[in-house]
Amino acid sequence: EHKFTDISDYWGATYVDFDTLVRESDFITLHSPLTPETENMFSTAQFAAMKDTAILVNTARGGIVDEAALYEALKSGQIRGAALDAVVFTDGDLFLEEMGDSRRMDVVYYPTVNEYNGRRTVQIVVRNWKFRG
Repeated sequence: EHKFTDISDYWGATYVDFDTLVRESDFITLHSPLTPETENMFSTAQFAAMKDTAILVNTARGGIVDEAALYEALKSGQIRGAALDAVVFTDGDLFLEEMGDSRRMDVVYYPTVNEYNGRRTVQIVVRNWKFRG
């Protein structure tokens, strides 16, 4: 039993396990602290399991997403896109240079320091996703 059952009923949502969420979601947004349990929570295995049309949005903390694995997933087309406002840059500036190019339609990098910018990151992703249809 989940303590937020009334919220899921209101929004018509269904609670699922993590593997099902990764496998079936069109959009995944991350809103968790960086802890030993969440570090690299999204890495090679998760990207391989995601739909090739899925979009990952990280408005939480850098380190939750393995950026090297994300880079490869985006480059190979394993997932459709990503929006990040929290990064670690695990491979020097490669990620920023390659994936942060503002001409790319599959990546939005918008560093934030407040909740408004996190919402703005999600809005940009949805706009770009609709544009690409």
